[in-house]
Amino acid sequence: MSHSTSGTASGKGASVSTNITPRPFISRQHPLNDPKDPFTKAKVNQELMDRLALKTFPHQRVSSLCGPATLFYCLLIDRPNLYKQAVAELWKDGETTIN
Repeated sequence: MSHSTSGTASGKGASVSTNITPRPFISRQHPLNDPKDPFTKAKVNQELMDRLALKTFPHQRVSSLCGPATLFYCLLIDRPNLYKQAVAELWKDGETTIN
């Protein structure tokens, strides 16, 4: 998602365009700067550390994402470094490549 804003540079009427790219995942119910935002860097890092310590595990809850949940569970158990890399890339770019 990219937002573009225009402004005036140096007061001479020149138009300046600035692209601001927020992170790829933003909750509709709890957007950026909301205290309950589930995708802050701090929350994602804490959950990642809990998963790497095997305190929590990926799950699909009520969604129909059992395939991806299974893939990420297997990565977590068998290849924790790939899991960590995938989480970091997904948070930063919204996509990852796994082998």
